[in-house]
Amino acid sequence: VGEVVAIANAKGISLKKEDVIKTIRENTIPKIGSHLPSSAQDMKAQKNTEIDTLNGAIVRMGQQLQIPTPCNAFIMHFVKVIEANYKNQF
Repeated sequence: VGEVVAIANAKGISLKKEDVIKTIRENTIPKIGSHLPSSAQDMKAQKNTEIDTLNGAIVRMGQQLQIPTPCNAFIMHFVKVIEANYKNQF
């Protein structure tokens, strides 16, 4: 969340970390229940995920703005390793 907030603010979008966390807690977490996010569904089905579009976009914007995005980079690379090794993992 901190990386997304930093990028948003650098792009002139007023965003506060506390507001994002509050929104996630109030609107997202209670509605998920036993539902799997789309990326998890893709991995379960051994399909390519949207990781480049989601976390990859944050990494690319961070590079352009010279804002470190180690969490999003880790997630992106971790999922890419899983995708590349479906036949060996599942």
